[in-house]
Amino acid sequence: MPTPPETQYLEGATGSVKDFFQQFYTIIDGETPEAAIKWSNSFTEDGEFHFPGQIYTGREALRAQRESFWSVFPGLVHRPLRVYPSPTLALQFVVVNRFDYGDRVGYTAAEYTLAKQGMSYLIQKLVLYMDPADLTQ
Repeated sequence: MPTPPETQYLEGATGSVKDFFQQFYTIIDGETPEAAIKWSNSFTEDGEFHFPGQIYTGREALRAQRESFWSVFPGLVHRPLRVYPSPTLALQFVVVNRFDYGDRVGYTAAEYTLAKQGMSYLIQKLVLYMDPADLTQ
């Protein structure tokens, strides 16, 4: 499999935002109970994940979603390609992703609304845009 390009951060994505996304994409494919907890802790207490056909709210639901996802799609790897800051909202970003799952390659877009927490960020809302058939066909 060819090495994917480095993530491109467009102007407006600060160092702390880059750090957040690098950490988030490190744990998203962790496939362990500990990684599921870290992933869910990347969200606010009432954070939302809008997955095609479902909305998961709160850290417990988010943790369970991630563990379930990993059991159905083991080995799937997310690769952020570009991070676009919103031109109008300070803490909103769109990330274009590639995923590799076995011999399948697909692309998604994800809209992140972040909340500032001390010196870092948490996800208030994450909306995933994708064609679910990319995973099942």
